Amino acid sequence: FMNSNAIAAKQKSDSAFMKRGVIFAMMSGVTYGLYTAFLTLGQASGIWGADWYGENEAGLSVFAITFILASLGSAINDTISGIWCLIVTGIKGELGDFFRVLKTKPGWVMIICALIGGPIASTCYVAALQLGGSVIVPVAALNSALGAIIGHFVFKQELNGRMILGILVCLFAAAVIGGTSFADLGPTALMGCGLALVCALGWGIEGAVAGFGTTLIDYQ
Repeated sequence: FMNSNAIAAKQKSDSAFMKRGVIFAMMSGVTYGLYTAFLTLGQASGIWGADWYGENEAGLSVFAITFILASLGSAINDTISGIWCLIVTGIKGELGDFFRVLKTKPGWVMIICALIGGPIASTCYVAALQLGGSVIVPVAALNSALGAIIGHFVFKQELNGRMILGILVCLFAAAVIGGTSFADLGPTALMGCGLALVCALGWGIEGAVAGFGTTLIDYQ
């Protein structure tokens, strides 16, 4: 009787956890869509559009315009995100846990994942948007499919039929969305798509490894 109660409680907990995960995933998709829209708008406004990406009165090199400005945009985004997370952690009274995690091996794994997903992947994403426009968005959105594949082969995580179907849907959606925009591709769009693929791989690694690292932190 006690075992059946424990099993029922575990199933209820797993179900609630999964529902929260799906809700957060949907919110992530919506907010990343808004992030992309506002980022594209920002690059076409103010000093970004009128000077750096326009007449370039500052005399910046192609490398500076493509990568250094992309790094600046990524840094602003990630810095604000980090500050927001610290505020939320402080409000919940968990700052002590944050500093405790920093001293653990899984904590350092999370930091490495943040470096891959932040300075590397996010910078590639901003640069890809500049070079390729909206056509790169479905390519970068493959990060969830890549993350699931990496988690399966590296960490032996389950990859059932439902997940495989989801991966196929992601690939099909990327092909459909991207295919309808190929007529608008410019000479730099191919490089943009390449950077978007690097971005997808970086975010996929971050999601798979950081997700696995979170379970290790919980066990510690």
